Amino acid sequence: MTFVSVAQATRRLGIDAKTLRRWLADAQLALHSHPHDGRKKGVSAEELHLLAHRHQRSLAPLPQEPSAPGADELPALGAALLALPERLDALQTQIAALQQAAEALQAHLM
Repeated sequence: MTFVSVAQATRRLGIDAKTLRRWLADAQLALHSHPHDGRKKGVSAEELHLLAHRHQRSLAPLPQEPSAPGADELPALGAALLALPERLDALQTQIAALQQAAEALQAHLM
């Protein structure tokens, strides 16, 4: 099992920790303790992918730790730029779903 901390999961999903906990509860999943440090909590990589799919989110890649300051800045930027179209598609899908939900709610209130 690949451990993903709460902080990493929230950054990759682009959500708040409270939202992550609510999504986990809705999916009947629990946070796990880190295998070597019980103080750290997180989810498995599989659960993270499940949550992303379930909530129509694309996972932002985790930034790699550079070996020296300033090293690998361009490749990291390139990877982030390459991930943008997928991220934008996911955001457009979310916006469309939110617009439909708002329209349905507005129609229900009238």
